[in-house]
Parts: sequence; structure tokens; C-alpha cells
Amino acid sequence: LAILAESEHVMARAAAAQALTEYRTDADARAALIQAAADDAFWGVRQTAVESLAKFSGDETRAALLARLADDEKSDVRRAAAKALTELPGDEVPPALRRAIADDRSYYVVAESLKTLAKVDADAARDDLLAALEQPSHFEIILSAACEGLVELDAADARERLLKMLADEPSAHRRRAMLGPVAKLAEGDAQVTEAIAGQLDDARASVRR
Repeated sequence: LAILAESEHVMARAAAAQALTEYRTDADARAALIQAAADDAFWGVRQTAVESLAKFSGDETRAALLARLADDEKSDVRRAAAKALTELPGDEVPPALRRAIADDRSYYVVAESLKTLAKVDADAARDDLLAALEQPSHFEIILSAACEGLVELDAADARERLLKMLADEPSAHRRRAMLGPVAKLAEGDAQVTEAIAGQLDDARASVRR
């Protein structure tokens, strides 16, 4: 607790934040991590504190993670908060994740929020994930997350949508993102096998692999 609050060295503070996960029932440890997640001057310490808070429970912890998702200036911290909320579902979490999906300027935060939404709001996340299939992003990170979420939901009805997208000759990045999920959503389906086999002569080695 003293190192996290007082050390001048960022690596020491980050190590202390990580070590406090061993005290997940301790109120002082939780309070110190919440403060570090909000106030530490270095984003890496804030990120580590957020990751450690995923091991704690309670409304106060959830509220702290929601605040980091909404407000932190560093996308790595917001992304860590979106992931950590998988462990602390609650009524406030799905709306916060949907706000991040709609408004966050980081593709990586949007992608992590989609993956968490599929876990914490499985009954209602399907439409969010289907909508995200068309959203372009760096290295198709959002498409990959949407596909991963659909696999998580076992949304077999998404198979036809993904097969059509493959047939429309998307970029190599988009094809790579879709091939594995298509196979998982329709294992043993002859149409899917044919569609995937059709990619074996692609010009890109990464697609063929």
C-alpha cells in the first residue's frame, strides 16, 4: 500500500498494484487500487490497477471500472476496464459498454467492449455484434471481436451473413478475421467447407494458412 501510494518509480507502483490482488477481500487494498486507477500520473500504473480490480468484487469496484472506461485519457486503460467488467456484470455495465462501442475513438476499446458485451449481456448482444461486422478498423480488430462474440453466443444464424461477406471478396485482413469463426459456427457444414476451401488459392499466404 505504501509503495503504490508513495513510490517515485512507476515500475514499483505497478508491481505493488499487481501484488495487491493477493488481498482481494481487503477493503484497504481495494480502495488503494481504485485511487491508483483514477489518479496515478502514469497510465501504465492506472492500467495495472484496473486489471487488478477485476479480481475484486462489489459495487464500488464496478463503479470505478465504469468510470475508467468512460473517462480515462489513455485507450489502454479504457480497454483494460472494458475487459475487467467481464468479471463484474451488473445493470449499469451493458449500457456503458454500448456507449463505448458507439463513441470511443479507439478501435481496440470498441473491440474489447464488444467481447465483454457478448459475455455479460448474451441475450441482447447479437444485434450489436452483427452491426459491428461492417465497421472498418485497424487490422480489422472490430470485425474479429464481433466474430468472436458471435461464436461465444453460438449464433449459428450469423453463418449466412459471414458466408456472404466472404463471397463478396473482402480484403485479406477481413477474410482472415472471418474464416475461423465461420468454421466454428458451422462445423461440418459442406457449404462452409467449400467456402473455406475456396480460399486455399488466395494470393495472400496469411489467408491460405
